[in-house]
Amino acid sequence: LCSNPARFIPGATVHIVPFNADGTQNGEGAEVVGPLAKQLDETVRLICDKYLPDISTAKAFTRKVPPQEAIREAVANALLHKDYSSGVPVRITVSPQQLSIQNVGAIPEDWTVEDLVESHSPRFRNPVLAATARLLGITRGWGEGIGAMRDGCNQAGADLPHFELSSDRTTVAFPLPSTKR
Repeated sequence: LCSNPARFIPGATVHIVPFNADGTQNGEGAEVVGPLAKQLDETVRLICDKYLPDISTAKAFTRKVPPQEAIREAVANALLHKDYSSGVPVRITVSPQQLSIQNVGAIPEDWTVEDLVESHSPRFRNPVLAATARLLGITRGWGEGIGAMRDGCNQAGADLPHFELSSDRTTVAFPLPSTKR
């Protein structure tokens, strides 16, 4: 929550990398640094105002992209549940097929994707960070992020996010509507 957490904790940043449909990198990515609230706000702004419009500005596309609130919840979850001892930044990739938000840090060992998407009590990797973020109004609640993402996508007519879990990372992938670009 300090002005430059990466100074004290390596990898306490967010990397955004754009890709073309063929999997090649599309131009310069961005590194978002600063306090947690700034990282969250700036990351969501870049995704919604720069990277998604770079894919397409067609009405059919913009009506079906995940809503800003769903993207915000996914980024907040990645930042709050990240394993900060790894030294690895939150990684976000944007391609014409999907928006992917990945953090090093697995969900509880005994959970499946089904457990994650169903209503559940919160389990924090970083309980002090989560409590502080809630008190400062950076996040709105505990254990509500996945439901908020899914509800937001349903209401916007966007495809629901997919969740990929491994022993060392968690990925939220929002499918994007096809484009003719």
